[in-house]
Order: sequence, then structure tokens, then C-alpha cells
Amino acid sequence: MNQIVQLVAQKANISEDAARTAVEVVVNLLKTKLPAPIASQLDSIVGANDTLNNAGTVVKNAGEVTKSAGDVTKSAGDVVKNAGDVTKSAGDLLGGLLGKK
Repeated sequence: MNQIVQLVAQKANISEDAARTAVEVVVNLLKTKLPAPIASQLDSIVGANDTLNNAGTVVKNAGEVTKSAGDVTKSAGDVVKNAGDVTKSAGDLLGGLLGKK
């Protein structure tokens, strides 16, 4: 329904709150005027768009989480590499102090 509300707000040049009220009034009026089998499906038809938009948002967020996990994995790899470098440097230093090469 959000997409419908936004479209009404844009086309009528009104606030989204006013547009939401207008859309709700129209949907409720249609529910009283349409045959029961059709009226009962009106909410799912109007809400289906929101469900698809929400699904798209979930997929987008999952992609961002996956990217962040990849960034964390790369950072962990960098830490391990740096720890290896420090260990090698410490070994070289100790070897020099103990006369080993």
C-alpha cells in the first residue's frame, strides 16, 4: 500500500499522511461495495506490493550483511598475516640476540 500512498501523495501534491488516509478510505469503501469474495482479497492485493518491497529490502540487507562478513574475514586475514610478520620479526630479533641466523 505504501507505493499507492506515495503515488497519491505525489500526484495530488498532498502529504503522505493525507494520502494514506485517502487510500484507506477508498479501500474501505471498495470493500463495502464489492462482492464479498473480491472484497476479502482486496487487502492482499493492496498489500502484495508492500510484501514485494519488503522482500526486496530483506534481500538488499542480506547482501550488505554478506559484504560486511567478507570485509570482516579479510580484516581477520590481515590480522593473522600481521601476527605472522610480528612473529617472524621477533624470531629474527631473538636469533640475532642469541647469535643464530
